[in-house]
Amino acid sequence: MNISHQKIDNIAKITINLAPEDYNPAVDKAIKDQAKKAKLPGFRPGMVPASHIRRTFGKAILFDEINRLIKRKDFGIYHRAKTRGIRPTTSCRR
Repeated sequence: MNISHQKIDNIAKITINLAPEDYNPAVDKAIKDQAKKAKLPGFRPGMVPASHIRRTFGKAILFDEINRLIKRKDFGIYHRAKTRGIRPTTSCRR
């Protein structure tokens, strides 16, 4: 994870770059957890293959896990900005 920031006038731009090794373990764990809880037609409850969960819900799980990771890592950045009177906005680009 690489975090950088730029300050232009009264605006601070924070850029967070993630590598796949930053989020892949969390995504794999979330997919396995969902496979144990899933109730899908054609499968017994909790017996859905992880590959089927990845194919069906993989992008949504990936998005959720990346958001969780960013919120956990950048809490300090947002807290410091608020104490200095800067109002952070959230804008995420892929």
